[in-house]
Amino acid sequence: MELQNYEKKDLNIRKKYLSLKKINKNKKLKFSWSNWGFGLEPIELSLKRLKKYNVNYIELHGNLYGSNIGYKTKELKKLLYDYDIKVSGICGMVSKESELSSNSPFVRQRCIDYFKRNIEFCRELRGEYILFSPGAIGRPEKYDDFEFERAVDTLRILGDTFIKENVKGAIEPVRTDEVSICHTFKDALKMIKAINSNGIKYIAGDIYHMYHEEKHIGE
Repeated sequence: MELQNYEKKDLNIRKKYLSLKKINKNKKLKFSWSNWGFGLEPIELSLKRLKKYNVNYIELHGNLYGSNIGYKTKELKKLLYDYDIKVSGICGMVSKESELSSNSPFVRQRCIDYFKRNIEFCRELRGEYILFSPGAIGRPEKYDDFEFERAVDTLRILGDTFIKENVKGAIEPVRTDEVSICHTFKDALKMIKAINSNGIKYIAGDIYHMYHEEKHIGE
């Protein structure tokens, strides 16, 4: 019996993966856990639990909303050292009050300031990336037809900061029920091309959103 189309795609992806695995024999996947979903749980309790289950990397909630709000670098460094856990990166928080594609220049400036703080923080903790959605989570209705252009312009401003701090900017496509812009890998690639910055040329794929929006998540 002939394979169905999705089975053919699965087989092709599997072959490519095994081929790459042979080339990179010593390169292993690093498993990290994002703690923003832990809510108000103290960071030490999160680190303790991750260590208990042999998770050696943490993706931090990007909670530096201001100079007085969020993690304190010195305190967090000590906790990371005590539990022997490394920071993989930061999950950037994008809301209607701080948004890359907002129709308000004041909101976009607030978002620029937010990301600059968190990019520097990520570098201080030796994290590799910051992921983010170009649009506010929880706002599926678009402002107008110029959200893409505003997001691109705002991210271009941040591109040099990502490069300077040696942190990777990664766009996360999010399902249409949650955001108004950038729902698929194709959308993210289009935005990355328009931004044209070596600091922002990565995609953070979320399997949950990919199941909603991609025709075949393996592709």
